[in-house]
Amino acid sequence: MTDPKKPDPLQEIRNAIDDAEFVIPSDPADDETHDPEEGGSIGEGPFAGVALPKGCHIEPLGQLGDVYFYLDQMRQLRALKARDHTRLNILSLMGSKSEDVYTFWPRKDKDGALVGWKTAAAEQQLMAACSRQGVWDPAEKLRGPGAWLGDDGGLVLHCGDAVLAKGRYLDPGHIGRHVYPSAAPQPRPGTMSSGEASDLVREFATLLTSWNWKDGANDAHLMLGWTGAAIIGGALDWRAMAFVTGGPSSGKSTLQKALQRVFDDAIISVSDTTAAGVWQKIGHASLPVAIDEMEAEEDNRRANMLIKLARQASSGGLVLRGGADHTGAEFKARSCFLFSSINMPPLLEQDRSRLAVLELEPFDKAEAPPDLEPARLALIGQAMRKRMLDGWPRWTETLEIYRVAFDVGGLGARAADQFGTLLAAADLLLSDSVPEADARDLVTEWIEKIISGAGGGLSSSTDYDRCLNHLLTSNIELFRGGSLHSIGLWLLIAAGRENRIGDSPYSSEDGNEALARVGMRVFNNLNDDLPGEWLGVANEHEGLNRVFRGTHWAGRSGASAVWVGTLRRIKGHFVPDHPQRFGGIKQRYTALPLSRVLRDDEEDDGQSSC
Repeated sequence: MTDPKKPDPLQEIRNAIDDAEFVIPSDPADDETHDPEEGGSIGEGPFAGVALPKGCHIEPLGQLGDVYFYLDQMRQLRALKARDHTRLNILSLMGSKSEDVYTFWPRKDKDGALVGWKTAAAEQQLMAACSRQGVWDPAEKLRGPGAWLGDDGGLVLHCGDAVLAKGRYLDPGHIGRHVYPSAAPQPRPGTMSSGEASDLVREFATLLTSWNWKDGANDAHLMLGWTGAAIIGGALDWRAMAFVTGGPSSGKSTLQKALQRVFDDAIISVSDTTAAGVWQKIGHASLPVAIDEMEAEEDNRRANMLIKLARQASSGGLVLRGGADHTGAEFKARSCFLFSSINMPPLLEQDRSRLAVLELEPFDKAEAPPDLEPARLALIGQAMRKRMLDGWPRWTETLEIYRVAFDVGGLGARAADQFGTLLAAADLLLSDSVPEADARDLVTEWIEKIISGAGGGLSSSTDYDRCLNHLLTSNIELFRGGSLHSIGLWLLIAAGRENRIGDSPYSSEDGNEALARVGMRVFNNLNDDLPGEWLGVANEHEGLNRVFRGTHWAGRSGASAVWVGTLRRIKGHFVPDHPQRFGGIKQRYTALPLSRVLRDDEEDDGQSSC
């Protein structure tokens, strides 16, 4: 007779078999317990055909490789590999409803008494439900906290614990073609009247003038525009960026603090960080990013990577990062970036053109510091969200007015994107309608203000301008009169436009001999169809390698030199079929019109000066 106090070994074996058994799911059409409306579906997700138990609060989203994606009981995104579908992780997915596992996947003894739950059955059903949803890529479908463009072109605000779409708050989950998982609560648009919201925004615009901007109210207005654009950054085609710079005691960190309070912590505000740290913090959100103390250093690689991330974010670029397990992580950066520092790190033109550079002078010690009362600034932030939300229907038309004005002004597409976005965002905050025909002169006024000021990124020089400038201002290792002299000076001598260095006379031949040391020479009349003066620049030459060493135009052993392609962007260049001698050695080369190199016809062809 079996001792009732001792465990029944046969029953233990039966229980183990129950746990290990492979449960083949029934077809949904034959599953009497499957009811998508009453079952695991929460929200508007594509849940039809998934054989999860009725009432399950886990929503399977799909599968990508060996990773399965779910919304858990709290509507948070969860990603589990196959091996991670463990007992504890399943209980975690169930959240506060974890006791339901005994109902959904019961394990009973031979007498029908409940003795546990079948982990293996739960694992199999969850993974099968995800697989039936198909391939699901979070980089394309997932939207975290921040502003987004809805399927109908409307503005969607993900406020963490609720999603504002089409004028009403919805529970996190599927909305249209995207998934908005729950997150920590974020500040929402204010409920005050439009007039009250407008007054609060103007209060903040006045507060911004408390800082001693180098370009006065113009820079303060652009800063206001950045704040508005940052609120709706994820919904924009172009996310404008700003760089605030100024000496000690100019209030850069104070400005960062003010913005943090306006956004009510719905901003990623950091200092002394890395690009990896920022993109990991952003994740799939579109919240703005403010980075303080972005100083120029001896080694600027960290700053360069942060600027590169901001550049990708400006147009919504896909960020890819490898992982230790040889799997990649990816997300689309859709945040507006703000940097601040005393000394800006060196920037490439493609980065400079994406930045509004706003310079601060030191605070006037006789004036009171800006009032940064947290509750008031948080209320202003609510008003700004309301203004941007209410004004969104006229965003496209307003933006186009500013963009066209910049384009007509000859400032280029990048300036139109950058400053058009800032001015259009400020317009939505301060105005109630699209600028009328008789009021559009204000647009031109603002453009003139920007051009007359620092310009903040309105540099008109091109990469070939800077490459040529670097070339002409570099010295040739040839002492004359006890000094080294620039390539530009020797070029003038070779072209016959100068004939002396100090008191010593030099001929055109002397100039060409000097230029030959760096793979260059002046030619007259390349052929009957190409008369005039030309500067020949060798495609490969150790002298040019030395000139460009340490720059992004440098050459590399076994590869084409970057300076070749860059200089060939100069209008009117020519690539001869036959090589020429540079210092006795025949070389393939690029011929550049000397008049363009020396800027003789700059006014005629509109090319930029360095």
